[in-house]
Amino acid sequence: MLAAKLTEAAEQGVEITTVAQGQLLDFMEPLDLSALFGNALDNALRAASQVRAADQRLVRVGVMRRDGFAVISSENTFEGSIDIDGDLPRSTKHDRAEHGYGLRNIRQIAEDYGGVATFSAENGWFTLTAVLPLPGSGEHGSHSSVGGHQG
Repeated sequence: MLAAKLTEAAEQGVEITTVAQGQLLDFMEPLDLSALFGNALDNALRAASQVRAADQRLVRVGVMRRDGFAVISSENTFEGSIDIDGDLPRSTKHDRAEHGYGLRNIRQIAEDYGGVATFSAENGWFTLTAVLPLPGSGEHGSHSSVGGHQG
């Protein structure tokens, strides 16, 4: 999936940088990993590709360990404004009734693993952060594989 997203980014003139300790996420179900990163990267690429200045079309993805947690972050540049609906950004797609599920799915996946997902937009950067307790770290949620999350 990552190779496909890198190809898509190159076609759209978006630069992706990644710093990831991927083995930290070995405890996650493959379908959940795919849905989380698929939704995050789809949204990030869509927003960054619409930035007028080609040298500002940027996406940064990270996975790192902090104490007993896996911290997943996705940051991307964007132009314009992002409206917040409750505590989630509102979809910017034209047919909002059919969209806006990706971030909800990311949040649900994080919660399924006993974690949280937060979103912020500031100074032309959108940031998604998911913090998941690592198994055996003393911080554990009750994970039940939900699978099938798509946005």
